[in-house]
This record gives sequence, structure tokens and C-alpha cells, in this order.
Amino acid sequence: AAAEADFSAVLDHRPDDAWARYHRGDARLASGDVRGAIEDFDGFLAAHPEHPHASRARRSLEEARRRLADEQKK
Repeated sequence: AAAEADFSAVLDHRPDDAWARYHRGDARLASGDVRGAIEDFDGFLAAHPEHPHASRARRSLEEARRRLADEQKK
């Protein structure tokens, strides 16, 4: 939760910060906030499709979507 808050603070001041958006997505996914993670990874990829972390973001986005689908089955 602390990491997510730190990255959110960065994004409050610099909403286009790719590094913060990507890492907040990771923090959200790790904490179980799959919807928030999906939002961050989607935003990251839309704004920075050629970023060096784009392939990792795509894999993390797929994982978040799988987790969301599993939650919805319950």
C-alpha cells in the first residue's frame, strides 16, 4: 500500500510519468487491486507502447485480466 501511495503521489504531479504508472500497476496487482492494475497497465501501454517495459506491462495486464475473470467466476 505504501508503494502504491508513493507512485500515486508522483502521478498527481506528473500524470504522464511512465515509470510511476507502470510500477503503481505492479503494486496494485501485488496488493490484489486487479481493477486498478488493469487501469494502470492499460494507461501505460496506451501512452507508451514502445517503452522498454511494454512487454512486461502486457504480461502483467494479461495476469490482471485473468485474476479479474477468476474473481468474477466466484
